[in-house]
Amino acid sequence: MARKIILLLVLASVIFSCKKETETNPMIETTTVKSVASYTCYAKATVLEKGSYGLVDYGFVYSTYNGDFGVENSNTKVSLGTIPMVADTFSTSFPVGTGYSYSNLFYVRAYYTNKKGTVYGSILNFQPLQLSINLVQPNSGKAGDKITITGNNFSKNTEDNIVKFNDVVAQVLEASPTKLVVEVPAGLSSNSYDSGIPIYVTVGGLTLSWSSFALQPVITGFSPSSGTFETAVTITGSNLYQVQIKINNTVYYTNYNNNNSFQFNIPYDIKTSKISFSVVKNGTETAVPGEFTMDPCSITSVEPKKGLIGSQTVISGIGFNPDYYVNTIKIGGVKVINYWNGGINTLYATVPESLKSGTYDVSVNNGIEDAVLPQAFTVMEPKITGFSPASASYNSVVKILGENLIDVQYVGFGYTGAEIISRDSSNIVVRVPSNISTGSVNVSANVGNITIYSPKDFTILSPVITSFSPSEGTPGTIVTIKGNGFDSGKYNTSVKFGTITSTVLSVNPTEIKTVVPSEAEAGAMKLLVITPWYAAVSDTDFTVKK
Repeated sequence: MARKIILLLVLASVIFSCKKETETNPMIETTTVKSVASYTCYAKATVLEKGSYGLVDYGFVYSTYNGDFGVENSNTKVSLGTIPMVADTFSTSFPVGTGYSYSNLFYVRAYYTNKKGTVYGSILNFQPLQLSINLVQPNSGKAGDKITITGNNFSKNTEDNIVKFNDVVAQVLEASPTKLVVEVPAGLSSNSYDSGIPIYVTVGGLTLSWSSFALQPVITGFSPSSGTFETAVTITGSNLYQVQIKINNTVYYTNYNNNNSFQFNIPYDIKTSKISFSVVKNGTETAVPGEFTMDPCSITSVEPKKGLIGSQTVISGIGFNPDYYVNTIKIGGVKVINYWNGGINTLYATVPESLKSGTYDVSVNNGIEDAVLPQAFTVMEPKITGFSPASASYNSVVKILGENLIDVQYVGFGYTGAEIISRDSSNIVVRVPSNISTGSVNVSANVGNITIYSPKDFTILSPVITSFSPSEGTPGTIVTIKGNGFDSGKYNTSVKFGTITSTVLSVNPTEIKTVVPSEAEAGAMKLLVITPWYAAVSDTDFTVKK
């Protein structure tokens, strides 16, 4: 029995001794370390001996110094423990810009951990590639647009490049070491102070920014869809801060601007009934869907409905241009002076002098289209047709005959105004002025801004002495001279007995009272009535007695 126990012990000892002799430890070698993108390391290792104990973890560790570094620092440990090992090598790419300060030189070695512990490969180093952004093009856009970021040392793996617009992650569609193609993400907005959206690109844990990307507007609509000059139009959408409105290819400033809407007024210089809009921001133009339709221009009334040439009339309607100089008014096809705008619905106009009496269409062109009111205005042309009588002496009452004379304010014989006694549409009763020369003279009348003239001249007859009494008298005797056309002012009138001037006591158009002068010699002599414009001589003699 004892012998059997000894044999068993010897056998166990031999077996145990053999097993111990076949146990091995793992051995690995770090074969490749290089930078493949910005602060991104590609590392590869070869497993020389897997060892006798089961694998727990494997991968790489890195550091910024060449020393004793290992798996204890989880921030610089790149574990592949859950990734199946291919043959006797393993490799991976990993960022080194996270968990460590950025450095110009990094050290890397492979590790292999089993149930007994961890072994390391040799330490290799590399210089990280530097990330740079050179250009973002286009430098403006909206959600869904594709932009290209060019630079250096991006990762060729799209998932290794993280691009954010502000804090919103964008999808990377294409990647190469020098170019990223990304899609502008939804949910972005600009503000009233800074319309630029920063773009952040992160590769290998290193982040660079590009701050000049402009977020373009998104237009959802506008209202109202029709109106006239000065109509307030509101455009809605997003990213509308600091925009300008382009109306039919002309850029205007906007009012009441915020991120989601802005307002502007239809300008006076619009020349088309259909208007297109677009929004301009940061030099980029975004079309606004649809068209704005200008309401038709129309004339509703003309007041008064008749008037003299040169008179004013008020035209009321819809859709007139608030800049009244733009509106072209015509009466009977003749352009009218538009001298004032009483508001967007009222125009004031002067009836043109070239029109004759008659009824005419009235039209207004507001810079876009014509509005016509047929047979809307009757022109009354003032005219002088004759006189009754056709000749008279000073201060005589004369009737001027004509048409549409009710508004006459002035009548002139030559350049001298006459007293208007009465007037109606076909007659003006005046008194022939005395302070002009006798003979033919043209007669004129002012009607508003219009001056009309008589077709023939009026004849002013020289004043006459028809009689005087008494027919004789001593110096100091008062003599009454009868006649026609005398000047009514005694200071403009003198009377002579022969060659001796007398004293004038009173004067009216048909009678002068005077005194026989003391210097007059006895005898018969003519009487003379003298003014600056005429001289009348009596037919018979007056006898002075002493």
